[in-house]
Parts: sequence; C-alpha cells; structure tokens
Amino acid sequence: MNIAYPQIIFHTLHPNFRIYYSKSIKKWISKQFYSQEKRFEVSFFFCTDTDLYVLNTQFLKHDTLTDIITFEYSDKISNSVLAQIYISIDRVRENAKHLKVSFFKELLRVIAHGMLHIKGYDDKTSKEKEIMRYWETYHILRFYR
Repeated sequence: MNIAYPQIIFHTLHPNFRIYYSKSIKKWISKQFYSQEKRFEVSFFFCTDTDLYVLNTQFLKHDTLTDIITFEYSDKISNSVLAQIYISIDRVRENAKHLKVSFFKELLRVIAHGMLHIKGYDDKTSKEKEIMRYWETYHILRFYR
C-alpha cells in the first residue's frame, strides 16, 4: 500500500499576482479536502482572463470568461485525487469588487469551489449552486479557525 500524502502546488502565471499565505492556504486545503487513504495531487494555476478564456473555448467550448476551470483526472480504481485548477486572478479581482468582499476571501471561495468540484459537487442548476455556496462558505469559515 502506498503512503498517502497531499501534494498541493501553486503556479503563478499572472504577471501581476503573487500568492500570499501560501503555506496557510495549502494547510487549509489539506485539512478541508485531503483524505489520508487517497493519493492527493492538485496543481493550481493562477492566470489571466485571456489564459482562462483560451482554455474555456478550447476544452469546454464555452465562449465566455470564467473565474475557474477544474480539470479532474482522479481515478476511483487507484483511489487517487489528481487535478489541475486554473483560476483567473482578473475575474477574482472583479468578483471581489462586485461582491464587496476582500480579494483574499474571494480567492478562498474560488479555491474551495474548485475543490468541491473535485469532491463531486456540481453547479449547473440553481439548487446545485445553492449547495455549492453553502459549502464554499463553510470551508472559508474553517480557514479562519
């Protein structure tokens, strides 16, 4: 049996972004979403609107801006969680202004959103969106404990 470990990697592709509190965020992700019986490797790519737009049109065939795209490669047979999460820092900044919350809180929300997708949550219907918002808020509150 392989020893399980969380591997969380941050890649900053946005020219005007530097991630602060990366150790605290990684610890929070591990505490909230990591299960010891699984191999856990998640890479986060913090990028621009343009970067995410290209991915959105190329892979998802959506001609829109978005704040996050999650590509999951998890394997139920080998009991592993493998994923790449792309986050538009430009959208996070705009969303934070629009929602009148801090950039950091909105970034945590988007990170939680991506992790919830990996856990199997969806947000296609209004009911699913409501459930996602509930769990995003739950996990954000856990960051501050």
